[in-house]
Amino acid sequence: MHDPLVTILLAATDDSRFWREQLLSISKQENVRVKLVISIDSGRESVIEEARSLAYEIFEADLVKVVQGPQKGFVANFLSMTVDNPVNSFVAFSDQDDVWSPDHLEKSIRRLENAAGSEGAIQDRKPLATGGRTRVVDSELNLIGLSPLYRRPPDFRNALVQCIGGGNTIVMNPAAHQLIQTAGALEVISHDWWVYLLVTGAGGKYIYSHVPTILYRQHNANLVGGKNGLKAKLIRLYWLMAGRFRNFNSANLTALEQCKDLLTEENRQLVQEFQACRNRNIFLRTGQGIKLKLYRQTPMEQAGLLTAFLLKKL
Repeated sequence: MHDPLVTILLAATDDSRFWREQLLSISKQENVRVKLVISIDSGRESVIEEARSLAYEIFEADLVKVVQGPQKGFVANFLSMTVDNPVNSFVAFSDQDDVWSPDHLEKSIRRLENAAGSEGAIQDRKPLATGGRTRVVDSELNLIGLSPLYRRPPDFRNALVQCIGGGNTIVMNPAAHQLIQTAGALEVISHDWWVYLLVTGAGGKYIYSHVPTILYRQHNANLVGGKNGLKAKLIRLYWLMAGRFRNFNSANLTALEQCKDLLTEENRQLVQEFQACRNRNIFLRTGQGIKLKLYRQTPMEQAGLLTAFLLKKL
């Protein structure tokens, strides 16, 4: 049997400092075959040529496609690649500045195949995606710590109010890719959250891994930072009180409404009930919010969720 094929969608800006390390780590993935799509979110042709030259140095030319991104931010960049590329393999998202362990893709695919059962993830029609923890490192790859460990099971009732796996960890089967492609390049808050929402909302399965296989590099040019530490928690508290999380949820719910036919009947109803209760008075809002059984992953986060319902910040 052939090793499974994985199409890697790598979104990049014009900051090329860490490209080589990441491309080399991708080239060293074990027991898989890879194709690489690199979307450069820059209008500078010289940057696109730099990416193409480096990729051809490391990979065979027929395994690489370098394109210009839509230049509307990293979320649009990832979703444009997901929508524009054919559904014929597993798909993995990649940031431009991380480093993958050699077994990152192999372990991810094994989780998907185990979730699919005896038929295997490629043949299974159920959308399946996996993501999980990362090792957070500095610009020189010195360990800072680990991303949060989540223990409650992934589910649409969690996905409606929380994203649990970074986009740089996500690998999905063709059915999940087809699902995202059918929904289209909608305006959502983040591509990782959208995968979690849509896969679970459509009756598929999201598998969360406790074992990190990615070095997630933190540096001053990161578009999205880590989620651990007091500073990150204070930032999230500020976002809550400023209404930013409410705006996030509004955007996600609007996107879900635009592709509601892809959701299960139960989850369509849940979206409608969540949308309705967000705008009711404090007593109805809080009572109905509790009945919906939405949840976040930790007791502190769950307390924050209840507070958000009380203050109309969700």
